[in-house]
Amino acid sequence: MQVFNRVRYHKGDFCLDVKIYEKLYGALCCMKLMHDDIDFDKLRTGKAVFNKQEMISKIYDIMADECASLNPDGNYAGKCHGAFAFVSVTKDKVFHYYAAGLFPDEFLSKYSKEDIEFFGVEFAGIYNNYGIAYMDSECGESFTSAHLLFYNGIIEEKFGIKEKVVYD
Repeated sequence: MQVFNRVRYHKGDFCLDVKIYEKLYGALCCMKLMHDDIDFDKLRTGKAVFNKQEMISKIYDIMADECASLNPDGNYAGKCHGAFAFVSVTKDKVFHYYAAGLFPDEFLSKYSKEDIEFFGVEFAGIYNNYGIAYMDSECGESFTSAHLLFYNGIIEEKFGIKEKVVYD
């Protein structure tokens, strides 16, 4: 198994293979979701410092921008962030999933930032305003959304989901 890339960084250091990094990152994200007593955030430094409520607010604002950039016919009217899908869990224990431009204004009018317990956004590609593929309120930003596949069951159990609303 290849652990290091052949690419060298500034001081000649090798970096972890991106695929291996994402698998490790995804496993840590899932562990964090499963175990509230594991505080991975205390290990973050510099740009990686993370605040759950700030991330919820950031993703909420992205959703609002996406909604504002849609025409009534569902096509993008202006500049947007390039978000592909939103996943959220609200305090009323409802799991929400909105995909492919289906971001109803009802969600924004019904729920405030304070009503959201978990929020994630998946981008259509890394060519968006943030240069990442995924971000969520538990683990921050990621270059892939591979770990999202493992989130679903964990999210349902952790937040006690009683209803699902899926717009796909």
